[in-house]
Order: sequence, then structure tokens, then C-alpha cells
Amino acid sequence: MKKLMIAMAAMGLSSVAMAGPSWTYVDLGYAEGSSAEEAGLESVDGYDLTGSFGFAGIWHINGTYGTISVDNGSSDVDIDFYRIGAGVHPAITDSTDFVAEIGYTGWEVDVPNGPEPDAIDLTLGVRSMVTDQFELNGFLATQIASSDGALDGGNNDDATLFSPSLGGQYFFTDNISVNVSYTWNDVQSTLTSLNSDTARFGVRWSF
Repeated sequence: MKKLMIAMAAMGLSSVAMAGPSWTYVDLGYAEGSSAEEAGLESVDGYDLTGSFGFAGIWHINGTYGTISVDNGSSDVDIDFYRIGAGVHPAITDSTDFVAEIGYTGWEVDVPNGPEPDAIDLTLGVRSMVTDQFELNGFLATQIASSDGALDGGNNDDATLFSPSLGGQYFFTDNISVNVSYTWNDVQSTLTSLNSDTARFGVRWSF
């Protein structure tokens, strides 16, 4: 009996060590566009708040609300946005999840009679706990954005983007972590006519 209890305890510890990524969390982030100066702007940056809820083993839903500030040197233009998404995350291994998600994003530009662009995205990728404290992830998003005068340098147009991203996350405790990610050719930059990349830093509470 003693040997059986020791074996069960060892199996329990092993399963904890190999646990996959958490899908229920709240994340506060700061993002900055990388090509603002090349576009003749002082800066493009913003904040966002994301909440995610995982359920039934492989399903998740999430929502994001944020704001982008575009500084052209003489004035600021604020762009508010929100995104809702839903998807599946079946396990590839005990520590790695495959991710497939569909999302919808809407924007509101703070200018008189400003455009209200939106986008639909399909995202595929992986999240992997490479150690108990460190996660690596990578995604490829296909984003179809449409607007009335906000895309393609101000013309009425649609835009289809392919946006890869890479990121990492470090857990100080089981619940508290920090994360960084870098996205190439993201939809936010297209809507601000930058066609740039975005770096993001976040603080997350998982539960």
C-alpha cells in the first residue's frame, strides 16, 4: 500500500509538471508600433485589457478592449477597439496545445465623421509550456479588414493580411506572469496606415 501511494503521488507530480497552458485569465497589456518614425509620426502606442475563459476541456472564448494613440507631432488621434473571439485548443502533448480561433474586431476613430473599420480573423498556432514557468507560443492570423476611407492610405478599400506572431510568458507563481509578443504586419498598423509591426508587453493573472 505504501508503494502504491508513493507511485500515485509521483504520477500526480508528473501531471502537474507537464500541465498545459492556462486558458482562463485576465491580461493587461501595452503595445507599441515599430515604424512610427518611418511614417512621419512621433509614436503609435496603446493599452488593452483581455479576458479569456476556457471550458469543456478544449474550448475557449475571449474578449479585448483597448485604445491606440497616434501622435503626428501636432495632435493626437485616439482609436478605440474591441475584439471578441472563440476557438478550440486540443492538446498535442501534455504541455502543448494546438490553437484554432475565429475573431471579430471593431474600431472607432476619434475624429469628426471618422470611419468605423472592422475585421474578421482566423488564427492558427500553438502554445507550449516548455518548463513549469516558461511558455512559448506562435500564431499565424489571416485578417480581412474593411472600412470606409481608413484603409490603403485613406481610400475606400479592403485589406487581407497575413500576420505571424511569436511570444513568450514567464510565470512568477502559478497565477501571476508577464508576457511579451511581436506581431508582423498586424491589422492595427494597417488601420493607422503604417503597415508596421507591433511589440506588446503584458501582465497576466491566470486562474
